[in-house]
Amino acid sequence: LAFGTVPSATAGSASVLGYPSSQSIDAAGPLPRGGTGQLVYNAAIGERESAVLVVKGAKSIGVSVTTPPEGLGIRLFFGHYVSAGGKSVADALEPWGGGERQVEGQNQPIYVQVEVPYGTPAGRYAGAISVTADGQRATIPLRIRVFPVTLPRPDTRTGNLLTSFNVTPESYVAKVAQLHGFASNDQRRAANRALFALLGSYR
Repeated sequence: LAFGTVPSATAGSASVLGYPSSQSIDAAGPLPRGGTGQLVYNAAIGERESAVLVVKGAKSIGVSVTTPPEGLGIRLFFGHYVSAGGKSVADALEPWGGGERQVEGQNQPIYVQVEVPYGTPAGRYAGAISVTADGQRATIPLRIRVFPVTLPRPDTRTGNLLTSFNVTPESYVAKVAQLHGFASNDQRRAANRALFALLGSYR
């Protein structure tokens, strides 16, 4: 899906392609094969499933949910590039309201998460999001298939596997403070509470 020519300091066009969330995206260079002009999901009842939308060749982007899938939740995460093994990877997923912001690389990933609440009927659902890149807009369809399978609720032991997190509160808060430029201890305490809320939700 191409926007066509967009105003920028260099000639070219911004394009938008959808991939499974497992696809790695480099900060620059050609995008992987298999990208499409839509986001496709397969999920169980009670599951959160993500897909990645990549905007290539833009300077600023914004996203809005134009057609929410009936009964399902949508959350956006901005792929923040961090250094891992000497390479830039979009490994920090920042919760994002979709307001206009500058990209961090030639290829900017946006993670679009669909939440299927408990009690949702199995079936096929559709929605759409709007992506604006350097003032040019495109609509991206969401295609969601919910299977007649219900995941165990997170707060029950029956049917669940315990999750292991290789993290310490000190290192986590220090890294978050560095990424977000914390200026106060109140911000650090809030990050610490958020970490333990996450760990508690997984028991």
